[in-house]
Amino acid sequence: MTKQIILLSLVGGLLSLDRVWAQIMISRPIVAAPVAGFILGDIYTGLQAGALLELFWIDRLPIGTVLPPNDFLVAFLAAAASILVGQQLGHVSRELVAFSILLFIPCGYLGQGMDKLIIKTNDTLYESLLSDIKRGDLNSISRKHLSGLLKNFLAYACLTLVLLPGGVILMLHIFPLLPEALIQGLKLTFFSLALLGLAAGLNTLNLKGAIPVFCALFLVLSLILEGVRTF
Repeated sequence: MTKQIILLSLVGGLLSLDRVWAQIMISRPIVAAPVAGFILGDIYTGLQAGALLELFWIDRLPIGTVLPPNDFLVAFLAAAASILVGQQLGHVSRELVAFSILLFIPCGYLGQGMDKLIIKTNDTLYESLLSDIKRGDLNSISRKHLSGLLKNFLAYACLTLVLLPGGVILMLHIFPLLPEALIQGLKLTFFSLALLGLAAGLNTLNLKGAIPVFCALFLVLSLILEGVRTF
């Protein structure tokens, strides 16, 4: 598991760069969570967690000066932790996915704080860049751009490296001890998150087009398949 967590931390750091540099949507939950699932050999669980969180926060967009909670960090951690814990317990259930999401949702606000801190430190970098531009020092400009990316990569790689094993340990110790009533509550929570996500997705349908439709269809089909398997 140690090697898997280190690999996930490096991949998480790389994916986080999409939020500040490439911006080709690979840091969206619906992409990032399945990537974590692919690394761990369980894309389906990654899609479940990613679809739930993509819709849950789809109306909180980073537009202009708005800095929403970091949904990428939550989705990546929740998907990875669900799979890692499920591998230890024998299977991944929707109750485990719901528990993982609830556990890691506060990390969205931790990531938001990290984003603010990175932006604040980049202000100093910006002033230095202006001086380099006046001098025409292209090498220094290039180094500063790369240092900004490296700072973001290291921040999220380190966050993942700390938060993921911590979350896995908590889940391994707490989840098996939960009484049946709380397990049933987590099952309801899973479906409630799906319904809340569908409502948020429908609310932004005209703005984001295909992504909410895809996520909603996936969740509906998942619920149907779960129902068929249950009965």
